[in-house]
Amino acid sequence: MLFKIINILVILVLSSLIVSAFGVTLPYHPEKGFGEVGAVRGLSQEIIFQLQNGEEEDIKVKAVVAEGQEIAEIVGTDEIFIPKKTKDIQVPIKVTIPRKSIEDRYLIRLHFTKIVDSPGGTSLTSGIEQRFYVNVVDLSFWQRLNRIVP
Repeated sequence: MLFKIINILVILVLSSLIVSAFGVTLPYHPEKGFGEVGAVRGLSQEIIFQLQNGEEEDIKVKAVVAEGQEIAEIVGTDEIFIPKKTKDIQVPIKVTIPRKSIEDRYLIRLHFTKIVDSPGGTSLTSGIEQRFYVNVVDLSFWQRLNRIVP
């Protein structure tokens, strides 16, 4: 019995060491684990994610488009520095739907992984995956004309 209590205490202490206050703020409201945004066929738009760091030290995060690379790319560098106690570091994702795309919907998966500067022995890191759908929208003739001529 004492052995079980000691094991539980050790597990609790070890699990508390890997708690991370790193997070991602979404530009949409997720439903059933996925968000949805619209994009116009033949045009580009930026979707802004915000990174936050509630930890007591600065961190670096690597951003990767894991799925949907044919329409999505990270604007700027993929390694982002996040100072301690900040929550407004913007990561723009450029979404471009090909003009001749036959798809009506794309899935994009983004990975944000904390970079460990000097791993020694066994090191653990944290990461967040964000998934969202891009629904392809076709504009009417008048909507396209209004985008060209203000």
